[in-house]
Amino acid sequence: MTRDEGKNGGGDAKELVIQCARRRFEESPLFSLTFGGEEPEDFTCSAVPELLTVENENGSARIYIRDDDTVVIDSRGLDFRLNQIHWGYGAETGEDLLPEECASLLLAGKFTTARDRHSGEGIFFASHMMDRFVIVSGGTRFEREYFEDVQSWIPDLGGTGVFMQLSNTTKKMVREIFDRFSSVDEGFYRTQIPMIHMFPSGFPVSRSEARRLASLIGQFREATLDFTGVRGIGQAFVHELFVVWKKDHPDFVMNIENASDDVLGMIRRVENTK
Repeated sequence: MTRDEGKNGGGDAKELVIQCARRRFEESPLFSLTFGGEEPEDFTCSAVPELLTVENENGSARIYIRDDDTVVIDSRGLDFRLNQIHWGYGAETGEDLLPEECASLLLAGKFTTARDRHSGEGIFFASHMMDRFVIVSGGTRFEREYFEDVQSWIPDLGGTGVFMQLSNTTKKMVREIFDRFSSVDEGFYRTQIPMIHMFPSGFPVSRSEARRLASLIGQFREATLDFTGVRGIGQAFVHELFVVWKKDHPDFVMNIENASDDVLGMIRRVENTK
């Protein structure tokens, strides 16, 4: 992974943006640093792989960029403020997502950091076609179903691994799977969300969690929310999704599957509250 000191790292810059050059050399901002107190100060910046050096008349700082995109800063005389940049969902939903929560963004389909170059549909359709489909990376796991024996058939590898199983006698048909979620005229217009994987706690409660879900399904015309394994839902979550968001998207079709009486009761109560 190649890193760059960012476009703002010049002699007249007051803010340094640390960017990461990802697939196909697309830059994604990671952190911003502002040097100085109430009045930001100018600085000069130089870079070698994995290390940035910032200097001005008040001192210097050396910034080491680790493989996991965190930074270590050795400052000598420079005051600075460090801000992590949320490249998408943090700003939109108000959440700081954990790695396992970030994996849930892949559930709906259409999720991509390079929309001009690919549609983000591959993982969605591949995971529906396989009997078993698991992505493991850095201790974080993505799966559409829950497999209790997952550790017995996935080796402990470093880096990222994708594991798929399909029976030789499977009755799954590629055309049928595509037809469930797409059409020739509307494209990929319908999605399905296993809520227990979207919210592993089994009890989504907050408005920010509802906004995260809405930001995913909002790219479609119809969504099925599968509540298998979900013990309950909070009033704020229901109000944000089924009242606030639904009011702004009146034509959106939202289907509920496998919801418990507690879940259905909360949805009805909140929807019927004037």
